[in-house]
Amino acid sequence: MRFFLALFLFTTPALSFELPFGCGDWSQCRPIEVREQDGAWQAISGGRFASIPQQSIVPIRSPDGRAYLCSTPQEPVRCFIRPFM
Repeated sequence: MRFFLALFLFTTPALSFELPFGCGDWSQCRPIEVREQDGAWQAISGGRFASIPQQSIVPIRSPDGRAYLCSTPQEPVRCFIRPFM
């Protein structure tokens, strides 16, 4: 079921819908470059890798293979959607 929910979320043409898990609106999310090191996720920020807070990682994975970061000016790391590997 989670796969189909994730597939719907990432293949729907409308880009202004609410995401689950308190991530906000899809328009607040963007693909980012990440790596997993020692069990922790890190994203490129200012040309360097920065740790992604564990509480920001949602329990779904992106079916298109890319990682996404959802943020607002008040919350720089609102949600992190892991890549499907």
